[in-house]
Amino acid sequence: MKYAESKKKTYIVFAGFLAGISYWCKEVGICAIVILPIITGRKGFVKEAFIIAGIGVFIALGYMLYNCLVNPEAFSKILTLYNEHHMNKTKFNIIIRYITEARLAQIPATFGLGYLLWFWFAIAYSIGKRDTIVPFATFIFLMTLCAVSSDVFSYGWYFLPLYPFMAIAGGLFMRDFISKPNTAKALLILLVLVAVPLKEILPENLNNSQWLFRCYLALGILPFLVFDFLKNRITGIIAKTTCYIYISFLIIMNIYIVYHLTDLYDPLKMYGY
Repeated sequence: MKYAESKKKTYIVFAGFLAGISYWCKEVGICAIVILPIITGRKGFVKEAFIIAGIGVFIALGYMLYNCLVNPEAFSKILTLYNEHHMNKTKFNIIIRYITEARLAQIPATFGLGYLLWFWFAIAYSIGKRDTIVPFATFIFLMTLCAVSSDVFSYGWYFLPLYPFMAIAGGLFMRDFISKPNTAKALLILLVLVAVPLKEILPENLNNSQWLFRCYLALGILPFLVFDFLKNRITGIIAKTTCYIYISFLIIMNIYIVYHLTDLYDPLKMYGY
């Protein structure tokens, strides 16, 4: 996008660098080497797309070279173990199974199902808008995620290359939420961003309480419902102030969770230690 505006080659080089370094972050990042050139090519910059792909591949290959130089024996052994674990008879039809069995790549506890549903929603929504770039890029990411996952589930850290883009999207959402508050956006904030960390902090007898959840939701959306029906200066100020309160509360809760992580969550308990 920046290159289309300014025609500065720096942006093309930087895009190639990001594509290549994504693979260093996690192997699923290899999809960036495919997606970014496709997006650039679809904008009419075919030569630039090949430059991005070339830089991305060169930097990605540097990861292999780095591993070979550091410890070639260990690197070779890891590749062998990886192939033995992943390249089994179910691996060759896993992409078809991923499409036909929607929850194949998720663990039984439904962790990660939100990502899956969100990506398919993004594909459907963008097709409705007659956008060909988003569904193609999203589908490539899903299939890459599937290809590098094990046969029954994917891991949370496979999404690391996507987090910077999610952070940008989250920032844009917050900006729109503050500038144009409404009930629908407030519900997303209350049901996801606030409710999830709040559930971690509350005692077990409270976080399973249905009446508490209903009261929390009803009181939480009240300022925005009022603003939706009575659009004036006072209700607008109240709604925007509530936005800032929610964001501040979200930040405080997450800081508290990180600071008291060992008290709130002990991963060793699940293994009986």
